[in-house]
Parts: sequence; C-alpha cells; structure tokens
Amino acid sequence: MKMTLFLTGGTGFLGTELASLLVRQPETILYVLVRAADRQAAVHRLRALWHHDPDLSQSIGRTVIPLCGDFTLPGLGLTDGDLALLQGVDAVIHAGAETGFQCDLETLEKINVEGTRNVLRLCSSLPRLQQFIYISTAYVAGQTSGRIPETAPAASAFSSLYEKTK
Repeated sequence: MKMTLFLTGGTGFLGTELASLLVRQPETILYVLVRAADRQAAVHRLRALWHHDPDLSQSIGRTVIPLCGDFTLPGLGLTDGDLALLQGVDAVIHAGAETGFQCDLETLEKINVEGTRNVLRLCSSLPRLQQFIYISTAYVAGQTSGRIPETAPAASAFSSLYEKTK
C-alpha cells in the first residue's frame, strides 16, 4: 500500500533509525525536514549522517525527499512548493527535539514546545493526513512515581528543564 510520510528529526539518532525502517517499506515516499541552506546542502547533510546505511543513503532523492526547513519557524520555514508537496502526506512523524539537558528553558521551549505547535499547525492544513505520530521520551512524567494513567494531570515537578518541555 502506497504511503507518503513526513518526518522531522530525521537527522537525529531515533529519526535515522525510523527512516531506515521506513525506506524498506514498499511504495513509501518519505519527506524529511532538514535544516540546510538549500536542497543540495540538505542532500549532502543526509548522506553524511546516513552513510552507514547503504539502503537509506541510496534512497535520498528517490524515495527520500529532503525538504529544507526548521520546525521552530512558522510554516516550518518551508517554501510554497514544499508545502504543496506535503498536501499528499498520509502521516506525519514528529521525532525532532532538543534533548540537551544543558540547554536553557527558552531554547528548549522554542524547540520542544513551539516547534511541536508549528508541526501541529502544519498538520491541520494537510487534507490527506491520517496519522500524527509524536515521538517523545520517558521523561514526560517528571518526578511523579508509580503507575501513571493517561488521564493523570500533568506533572508539576521535573528533574530537568528538558523534562519540563517534553
């Protein structure tokens, strides 16, 4: 079954692993958001980061289409042409985040909170979108312990600023 996906965070560890699995699925087109000055720089960045996986590296420009942008920007900083390409997306996987525990709250909120809002805003404009998949961490419970049901209120105490923004 043909699937068209859009992935943020494809240059990170988890995003690379996801991309590697996705390119092995038949009839899958994968758009990957890449912070780069232009398409050529985006291709170069992906090839440099994905060189260890020949299937993944060779799929760039074929079934993997890099899109230059930044999810901390409105409209993800995408061109009108790239936004038009995304109109056919079936699923969005938002795996992009700043995981650095050393970052200040402003930086973490810009990337992890506002960046996620920007991706969600984009999703609301995608007519074929069937799934939004948000990749996060085990840290979302903060200092809450024990069993935590989905309906539990948000944690109020965190061990780090990173946890707070996730």
